[in-house]
Amino acid sequence: MAKTLILSVLLLASYAGVQLVHGQTRHDKFLDEFRALCDNGWLDAAEAALEDAQKDGLDQPTYQNCILELEERREQARQLIQSGDTLLRAEHYKEARLRYEQARKIYRDNTVVAGKIAMAERLEHDARARAVKETIGIVMPVATKVLSDYFDFKRAEEQRKRDEAARRRP
Repeated sequence: MAKTLILSVLLLASYAGVQLVHGQTRHDKFLDEFRALCDNGWLDAAEAALEDAQKDGLDQPTYQNCILELEERREQARQLIQSGDTLLRAEHYKEARLRYEQARKIYRDNTVVAGKIAMAERLEHDARARAVKETIGIVMPVATKVLSDYFDFKRAEEQRKRDEAARRRP
């Protein structure tokens, strides 16, 4: 009886265009794969899987929902890239790099964002180097003056000790 029931369910499922794979429908398996790809930022691979699933008979509402999700994620990445560009122009390199990295997490297939991250890192490094040079430019003259005063003091102190020793000797 149980075997007959299972066979009946499988037969009905195959007639309805649903194939069970290890307890999951092909539809469920596709959605799991699609979500995993999207959640890891592989939107182009998710789109390719979506196109394959559509060819295999994916229903139109699910297809449209998946397309909408891909568009939303790409738009979110685009907005983060634009925000990064604005921050970069304002010379907020670290914040720009963080926006680009957020965009990369959402859309790893975007080839432009890797170059923008590298550029932001280079500009951030250059800005730090300039800040160090400016600090050294301010500190060096002061440090040189302090050291010069210190050595003048030490020379004068040694001279006083020699003069005092000479006076004590009769």
